[in-house]
Amino acid sequence: MWRKQCMTILEKMSRDLGLSEKYILSKINRSYIFYSKHFTYNKRGKKREVYEPSAELKLFQTWVNKNILVHYPVSIYATAYEDETSIRKNAYRHKDSSYILHTDIRHFFESITFKQVSEIFRNDYSEEDIQTILKIVMLNGKVPTGSITAPRIANRVMYDFDEELVDELSKIQKVIYTRYADDIVISSEEYIREDILQKIIELLKKYGFECNKDKTYYANKRCRRNITGVVLDNNHDSISIGWRRYKDLKLKIYKYLKYGDGNKESIRGELAFLKGINGNKYLAIKNHYKDMDLNGDIF
Repeated sequence: MWRKQCMTILEKMSRDLGLSEKYILSKINRSYIFYSKHFTYNKRGKKREVYEPSAELKLFQTWVNKNILVHYPVSIYATAYEDETSIRKNAYRHKDSSYILHTDIRHFFESITFKQVSEIFRNDYSEEDIQTILKIVMLNGKVPTGSITAPRIANRVMYDFDEELVDELSKIQKVIYTRYADDIVISSEEYIREDILQKIIELLKKYGFECNKDKTYYANKRCRRNITGVVLDNNHDSISIGWRRYKDLKLKIYKYLKYGDGNKESIRGELAFLKGINGNKYLAIKNHYKDMDLNGDIF
């Protein structure tokens, strides 16, 4: 691997990107001015800060993803933001389980520290190289939500947690575990014991994180089982977006194609989500509205 050579990360970036080292340093030494802050809102109306990097920083972060982070291990239990992972595959692992425990890591990205990120690279890079990486991937001592590198940095920081948690839970009960970014899902054929949740809380604390009790709940086949927006279908042993969401999406499409009401990009986003979860349902809805969408505005 090239990291064992004499070339520094800065020199390698300069060569690969065709940019001078001086130019790259001028951006990453003041990276805080190359982020634009905006807000997103969840279904409950809670505001969340998102930091979008400039085009230059995106270029540097993409380079770090492809040339550095790709070489570090990710747990098989991490199901987001990596090759061969998806929100569908995350939910599918739990579809045959009767009982589910869902919890969430509070302020996930913001809780990741300089030290945790540094430790990823400690055995492979010089202090100079590590500082270069940190300047590219962190903002004001935190991993900024919205950056290109944030998800993959998080997965690598969480590697030891994922592996240790599975080992510890296996001593308590036979369960299936996945982590989709900050969403933790435990499922089992048997009622999930209370000490499973306590072990999760305990281990999160050990690694510097906090369990979000407001987003912690249990579910079983008697009720609607929802995993990161994907519904486990009790009747057909499959996964879907849920009949209510599917019905609402059809109504949005109809209103947009008939009256021009609604947000086209938002509808397209929901359709992309549907396609990723259930291709047959996507084709059905596409065929249903094909005569109204002659210009291809939606499909």
